[in-house]
Amino acid sequence: NLGHYTIQLTALSDSADQFPGNETIVQKFSTSDTVLAKDNGIFNIRDWTGPQVFVKNGQAGGGVGDKFGTKFIVESQSGSGGITKIPTSISYRVYLDSSYSNIEILPRIWPLALSTTSLRLLSPIATSFLPFTISTSSIVDTFITLPLDFGPATINGLPDGEYVVGYEISQINGVGPIFRLLNNISGLSSQPLVSCFVDLAHAPGLAWVDVNPGIRLNFGNLAISTSLKDPLDSNSRVDVFPNPSKGEFSIQFKENKKEYMLHVINSLGQSVYNAPISGSAGSKKNLDLKFLNKGVYYLMFNNETESLVEVVVIN
Repeated sequence: NLGHYTIQLTALSDSADQFPGNETIVQKFSTSDTVLAKDNGIFNIRDWTGPQVFVKNGQAGGGVGDKFGTKFIVESQSGSGGITKIPTSISYRVYLDSSYSNIEILPRIWPLALSTTSLRLLSPIATSFLPFTISTSSIVDTFITLPLDFGPATINGLPDGEYVVGYEISQINGVGPIFRLLNNISGLSSQPLVSCFVDLAHAPGLAWVDVNPGIRLNFGNLAISTSLKDPLDSNSRVDVFPNPSKGEFSIQFKENKKEYMLHVINSLGQSVYNAPISGSAGSKKNLDLKFLNKGVYYLMFNNETESLVEVVVIN
């Protein structure tokens, strides 16, 4: 649970001296930066898992659109003074392979809808705006951490509820092994049976599987690097300022002549403004978004060779 709390401890006294009575102390504390994990940190480096392990309708998973994740129950608002906290990233314990092909994945947090007759994932409440490319050269550590920067939970926090935290395969390039996670076998006995889920795109339908992948959900300003080479590094190409603003922004380009299509996306993923834009190193363009409501928006600059994303706030 995340938030501000008070613990009251009372020691009962049954002594017969002249000062009988109870002793009470009050201790206040808060929790903010937190990691939710179901593994015990012990992994067999030869035991891996992922959607490609599972077969449905005679076909193995591992294709575009496959979803894979583990369940977490979040109670960030429970207790005295509980507050909703913002999920900042997801960490994955990667199976290291020297022949990974480029594969694009999206970190995802899906609300889990359970009933007596159905089990399904709702639309992601937190993800990344653009997918991350996983390849042998991009993995520089056994745990990789992918930031969450898109979706209502990245702005308003994660409400109490049950969630599946994992990833979705968005594109596969090449014929090498698919992205794989280590399986925490020793931690299986300490978790409920229905805790990990897979949804294969070729045969849609959520199913639980008896594995415990190394997936951790991070909250707060944790000092965790992404452990991946940044596929965007958009700050090296364009600046947007002032930020926040009342809706008037300046866009300054840092490279030679570039032409883009600019898309302004709101926190619901809806395109609210589109326009062509171009500039060269040092040039500045004005962007008037005063007609939009207050909130967080994503400026997406697209052309045939690259995509840049900047986050702005209208206050």
